[in-house]
Amino acid sequence: MEDTMKHFNQDMKQHFCITDKIGQESEWLNFLQYKIDYGHISKHDKALLESYINNGTYVKMQKLIREGRFPEEFSVKKIVNKEGTDKKRIVYSFGEDVSITLKFIAFHLHRYDSVFKENCYSFRKNYGVRDALRKIYARRQRISKMYCLKSDIHNYFNSIDTELLLQKLQFIKETDQKLYQIFENILSEKRVWEKGVLVEDLHHGAMAGIPVSPFFANIYLAETDGRFEYYRYSDDLIVFGESMDALLSVQREIYAELERIKLCMNHEKEKITLPGEEWEFLGFSYDLPLTRRR
Repeated sequence: MEDTMKHFNQDMKQHFCITDKIGQESEWLNFLQYKIDYGHISKHDKALLESYINNGTYVKMQKLIREGRFPEEFSVKKIVNKEGTDKKRIVYSFGEDVSITLKFIAFHLHRYDSVFKENCYSFRKNYGVRDALRKIYARRQRISKMYCLKSDIHNYFNSIDTELLLQKLQFIKETDQKLYQIFENILSEKRVWEKGVLVEDLHHGAMAGIPVSPFFANIYLAETDGRFEYYRYSDDLIVFGESMDALLSVQREIYAELERIKLCMNHEKEKITLPGEEWEFLGFSYDLPLTRRR
């Protein structure tokens, strides 16, 4: 991954700085228009963003960024229900102005996309589930004869080690020192609001819920993605082996690597299927002759 970062920095160092864009009204208007054109914004959020732009709030935010004080507030920690289930998950959020600024930053983070590997299909611009499914389908003749492991990283976002994540984000300093400072401020701050009380939260990880957390999650596993031939969407992994022994061998290697970076697997969701048996990935079921169905 280090070689990838060096190559990226050489290409982008002279003309790549997201935080410079934050003070430019034209960049915010382009951001708003993109959201409108592609239907990525609700009426409520559109009104908030228009107000943010019309009031020149981005100028205040850029001043804080230049002074190294952004975000100048603590995040709020909440426990919510996972969509469609009774299970709980922890999410974090900031106030309106900080959240809008982070959404703007997240919108431009796709410019770092070249640091990610082809087997990472989550949270990327114009590259996702359809691409994963298309590549799997293209290999259907071979895959239909292989053993399959479907696995899941336990509590992925909030289990990420922040010190290790900051090390993996160091390459950003070469192109955008202030952007790295923002990330460092967010990840290093251990105080959060919880039920109206300011408390210490020592294990917030990538802070699921804030706009830049998907980028953090992808960066954290970018090096691992480059070491293994699996398909990954966020915390979901699927890997194939020519034999059971080969599959179990790569399973041990993957799990050891994840343990090294302080992640663990959700063994309750782990499943191995034999050649010819149905398996599932990304909401689709596959069976011979490897057809796709929801």
